[in-house]
Amino acid sequence: MTDLGTLTQTDSGPELRFERRYTQPRDRVWVAITDPAELAIWFPAFVQYEPAAGSAMRFDFPPEDLEDMPGEVQAAHLRGEVLTFEPPERFSFRWADDVLTFSLADDGDGCRLVFTHLLRDTTFEDPQGTGTGWHVCLEALERLLDGEIDRRPDRQGVIARVEELHDAYATAFSTT
Repeated sequence: MTDLGTLTQTDSGPELRFERRYTQPRDRVWVAITDPAELAIWFPAFVQYEPAAGSAMRFDFPPEDLEDMPGEVQAAHLRGEVLTFEPPERFSFRWADDVLTFSLADDGDGCRLVFTHLLRDTTFEDPQGTGTGWHVCLEALERLLDGEIDRRPDRQGVIARVEELHDAYATAFSTT
């Protein structure tokens, strides 16, 4: 199993952190985390935005995914804003009230990704569910980069993987 993400308390709120190493060069990973066509394969929503700090973002969720979301998040769309767009090193944006950051660094012939999700929504009570969800998304990103998938993973397979990982995240985050 790929390393679990971590949950820490920061001055700004709880933060999920994932670190992954990919064999592909940083420029290739940059495309996978910023190109809306590639995001559509592994990210939980379809993303529309202009690649520049300050631009508005729109996140559209597939209708079949809405039933699995917590009640307060059951919206077909979320709004956000690009906070940082510094190719090929850093991409951060507001995801509703939360902040997602992707940082890339060269690592030998591949690259290292550090992904953080700052949970700013004070009503949020399911970090293990969010951690599990991002874990599964990052696995799909890895499969995309390895050329194993070229479309969104099967929904039932994603649900099964989330269920498989949920207890590990609940245990890991219970000590946080």
